[in-house]
Amino acid sequence: MAITWYKELTTNIPYSLIITIIFSLTAIKAIFFIFDYEKFQQWVAGMLAKEDGKKIVLVDILAGVFGLIVFVTSIIIF
Repeated sequence: MAITWYKELTTNIPYSLIITIIFSLTAIKAIFFIFDYEKFQQWVAGMLAKEDGKKIVLVDILAGVFGLIVFVTSIIIF
């Protein structure tokens, strides 16, 4: 995350602030899940127990689409 902010502050890439904020928010969420793993595990177990895990598949698809959007946006902007 520090490298992303360093690049944001030292380069002049259009719309890089948007990408930096998205990566930072994602990193903060990941850190939260790492340090509160029990809560995260309960959330995933609850999603898997309901409706044969359809919600977890939806989360996976949305995460993949979000990642693809960030990737394509990064290539187009840079």
